[in-house]
Amino acid sequence: MISTSDRESDIYEIYAEHRQRRERNQVAADWIIRSNQDRRLLPSDSTQGPDPELLKLHSRIEQAPVLGTTTVKIGAKQQFKKKQGCRQLTQRTAREAVLAVRTCEVQLKPPLRKGAKLTPITLRVVMAKEITAPAGEDPIEWILLTNLAVQNLDEALHLIALYCLRWQIEVFHKILKSGCRVEQAQFKTAQRLRPRIALQMVVAWRIHHVTLAGRACPDLPCGILFDPGEWKPVVVVLRGKGAETTEPTLAEMIHYLGQLGGHLNRKSDGPPGPQTIWRGMRRMHDFAILWQAWDKGP
Repeated sequence: MISTSDRESDIYEIYAEHRQRRERNQVAADWIIRSNQDRRLLPSDSTQGPDPELLKLHSRIEQAPVLGTTTVKIGAKQQFKKKQGCRQLTQRTAREAVLAVRTCEVQLKPPLRKGAKLTPITLRVVMAKEITAPAGEDPIEWILLTNLAVQNLDEALHLIALYCLRWQIEVFHKILKSGCRVEQAQFKTAQRLRPRIALQMVVAWRIHHVTLAGRACPDLPCGILFDPGEWKPVVVVLRGKGAETTEPTLAEMIHYLGQLGGHLNRKSDGPPGPQTIWRGMRRMHDFAILWQAWDKGP
């Protein structure tokens, strides 16, 4: 099992606990964590000269040789970033970014903690940094820390691919919280709460699966994900009586669910997102109940 986390998990005690659990032969998941702090390093045989910058994590990985490049699709984004002590709105254009990949092994210098003495930690660092960013935009840069053994380009690319999956976990949690409203449960005991959460996780997984499958394989028949008692009433409502004799493709069914969920399908709009699909599937289930009640089910 591999735990993948963003920059808020860049905590020294996490690395120390993982090593301690491994030394005690206890269960400990492998991990990939995006670097947040430019941590200090202990000197190594490869560190030459008194330059203190070479004893910093980000400078050390910048000095590592380039193993190769990879291309990733980057979506457009607006966000506020701190620049020179002020929050500024920055723009990121959608593009295919070419990233140079580097890796090296480092030994972190333990931070000072009141009442505790931490020991040095050895780990691997993988950097993926955009080579030619558009003018006026910051280059894409990921500095990933891991306990996994990464020695070559293929292993580094595999690690980057695992990190990229982290966003899908965030989307799943958003569906669970916003769509299924898992945080609004008012049960007072864990015994009653656990079955509810388990059921909602299945629902959230299906919504996420439908969204991703509709983008990955749109030309497949929708029957691979939907029962006839689900897609037929939707087709009748949106296309008229008799249309249920032709099974739509998965892309067409996603379009129908988006339409039921409020997707406007304008030229500038992207494909329906998970929240729109969730609203559309909720209406689809209402139609399915009526379809069964009229004895027109499969």
